[in-house]
Amino acid sequence: MSAMEAKREKIVAALHAGTAIPDIMMALKTSRATIFRVKKCLKDSGQVKRKPGSGRRPTVVTKKVINVVRSRINRNSVRSMRAMAKDLKVSEWTVRNIVKNKLGARSLARTSRFLLTERLKSLRLERCKKLLWILKKNTPVILFTDEKYFTVNQVLNSRNNRYITKKRVKDVPDHVKSVKKSKHPAQIMVFGLVASNGLKMPPVFLKSGFRMGAKDYLDQILMPHVLPWIQTNFSNDDNVILMQDGAPCHTAKSVQKWLADNINFWPKDMWPPSSPDLNPLDFSIWANIQSKACNCQHPNLDSLKAAVEEHWNNMSDDYITKVCSKFRPRIEAVIAAEGSYID
Repeated sequence: MSAMEAKREKIVAALHAGTAIPDIMMALKTSRATIFRVKKCLKDSGQVKRKPGSGRRPTVVTKKVINVVRSRINRNSVRSMRAMAKDLKVSEWTVRNIVKNKLGARSLARTSRFLLTERLKSLRLERCKKLLWILKKNTPVILFTDEKYFTVNQVLNSRNNRYITKKRVKDVPDHVKSVKKSKHPAQIMVFGLVASNGLKMPPVFLKSGFRMGAKDYLDQILMPHVLPWIQTNFSNDDNVILMQDGAPCHTAKSVQKWLADNINFWPKDMWPPSSPDLNPLDFSIWANIQSKACNCQHPNLDSLKAAVEEHWNNMSDDYITKVCSKFRPRIEAVIAAEGSYID
């Protein structure tokens, strides 16, 4: 039974009960005209169900139009409904109605992905199997690391960045209908480290336009920050291992040698290539920080740094632990996908 038929039945029940028309209008949130139509239909035919074939004949949503929309979707599923509506000379609402109610389909957003060649898929699969074998033998506290650039520009989701108004577009204030962005915004690199037990190292900020080499990575990240933090929070007997991705500054011989002498770590042939979907910082934490720290335009880098640091420090241990706990299931998902995409 449709919603309209259900409402008609309620109106009939109320009329039989002798309820006053104003009370029916208020209780069922319906118009006086609808109640009188139901009352007349009940008097004339003794029932309120619509006769088969009655009602307004479809003038736009016909079988022919439905079939045209279906065939166009089959030929090119990424063509927008707005473009189809323009070609068919019908409203966009009509095409949306056909797609949803007549074809049982839905429109979903396309996502950007890192490029995976067959060679990279094979290497991802091989190294994920190696990592899973290690994790099955013992479960260390994993120190996940990564770097990210933040800019002073406001970061918004274009799909959700909307405003509501009853005015004409030209009458809407400019600060409401548009978001200002610098052409070449100031930016800063942030190095982050989180541990799978919920701990986090204070973020390390590097100067704007900085390109990290092996010596910089040693002198500005590992020796002054990472090593002292590990020594402060863990003992020599703790089962702790440092993870880093395949960036050139991480895989350099000098860096690999220093790490081998000072920190228990996964060497360069362990981490799967092109795998931001495995690093908690990449698939969750950075996006979480950015959504909060960059939800407005920052006047300068000091303001940006303060916002990033504030929201980094506010991350709870439970959140970090929960995100890091997804690491092993994601490795298993990559293996199941034979090295291909999992998100």
